[in-house]
Amino acid sequence: MRLYADIINAKNGSPVPLFSNGHAMHSRYDPEKEAAGWASTINYASLFVIAGTGGGYSIAALRKRFPESVILAAEHSEEDIAFLSHIPAFHHLLSDSRVVIFPVKKTKTVMKNYYLPAVYGTLAVIEMHSWQRENSDDIATFRACVADASRAISADYSVQSHFGKLWQRNIMLNLKQCNGQHAPVFPTEKTAFVAAAGPSLDNAISYVQQNRASLYVIATDTAYHSFAKCGIACDAVVSIDGQMISASHFHNAVHVEDTLFVFDLCANQSAVQFINRLGGKTTFVQTGHPLAQYASCFAEEKTGTRFPIIETGAGTVTIAAFDAALKAGFKKITVAGADFSYSQKPYAKGTYLDALYNTQNTRTDTQETLFSRLMFRTALAETENGMKTTDTLASYKATFESYIAQQCDVIYDGKIYTCLTKKSASTLIGATQFDFDAFAARFKNDFTNARDTAAAPQFPLVVATLFPAVAAYRMTHLNESVASLLKLAYNDILRYT
Repeated sequence: MRLYADIINAKNGSPVPLFSNGHAMHSRYDPEKEAAGWASTINYASLFVIAGTGGGYSIAALRKRFPESVILAAEHSEEDIAFLSHIPAFHHLLSDSRVVIFPVKKTKTVMKNYYLPAVYGTLAVIEMHSWQRENSDDIATFRACVADASRAISADYSVQSHFGKLWQRNIMLNLKQCNGQHAPVFPTEKTAFVAAAGPSLDNAISYVQQNRASLYVIATDTAYHSFAKCGIACDAVVSIDGQMISASHFHNAVHVEDTLFVFDLCANQSAVQFINRLGGKTTFVQTGHPLAQYASCFAEEKTGTRFPIIETGAGTVTIAAFDAALKAGFKKITVAGADFSYSQKPYAKGTYLDALYNTQNTRTDTQETLFSRLMFRTALAETENGMKTTDTLASYKATFESYIAQQCDVIYDGKIYTCLTKKSASTLIGATQFDFDAFAARFKNDFTNARDTAAAPQFPLVVATLFPAVAAYRMTHLNESVASLLKLAYNDILRYT
């Protein structure tokens, strides 16, 4: 149902939209003057998120006051946007590159796509009074979307600030290792057994041993170590973490020639090198980093094949491993160890933490003390099955269960997820050759051509490739311009070309 019922002319002749109850969105006398007076009271922000566009007068006045700012403006529906486009002031905004107008239900998605804290810095959220008064349902939706988007953006920015430079380095070094990647063939008639490293995996090990012939075992990198300790060879291992600690999952790897190692391009390059030296079969995927997307587009142009996209949800390797099984074409997927909670310990037996804490323990700081310190570093809550969890782990679990429910019919017995896929597709076969020198030359050329013409909010992909690293540089270069930070990130990339 449309929010606006009609359009009338104000005393000065400007068209003004009316709500269904006959109330006007703007002044019935001079909407432009009203909008200019309102805009004069607004403080500067690099990016505005606004609830309610009406005839566009307020947004136009804000654009005039802050011409370099970007405005994201929510309206009731696509139908209302089409209706309002008959008003000249609103119609003009639709072609303004610094204004994005969208239905209110898309507020979260639009904010996540456009608001880059490292680029914009200041953000202001504004609710237009007339729109708020006449549209209580949409205001509630708008506020919830803004809150959800803000939490997600904050969490993502925090991660980028810590790992942006590391991811960039890993991607460039991993792209150098892409030639000769394995093109896997998956026995999809088997059941894919996805193994996370939660404590309940201990009880599932015997099931794997008894049914090994009918299972295709896909382990997360943390669980890989546990299987190796039990003498079980995994069919595939998935690793997405870029930190050096991730390489320790593979240091005791043996007989790797029959295992497929699925690495995110952001994954720790030392782990990739280690597996390659042992003769393991590796294949690269991408999980959303813009530099990986850019490289994938280049690979498709040159070879006709992209780097497959793997979902990670909230950034968890468990979802990545499940999505790998899904995109490999398996119709039945069993998941074990996806506890996202603790029992008497945080992980299954045999993970890298066992070895790490065993070398660090002392008489007064035993291995048990170190594990307890890990579990009790934040407040714990009890789950329905008596396990202990945290707010973060609970959110990971909710994201995981929501994702698999979208893809499969799921049965969960409290420890094991049995999933029958609603659809299957073999899309986990990616680029096996990559011309790194040609890629480096293309990147330099594209960035040089785009750098001076790039404008918010529609940044070219080659410029967006550097934004995670820009977020990291922003932590130590608080007063630098975005252009300076882009130059720092670009020069860092040149080190690896």
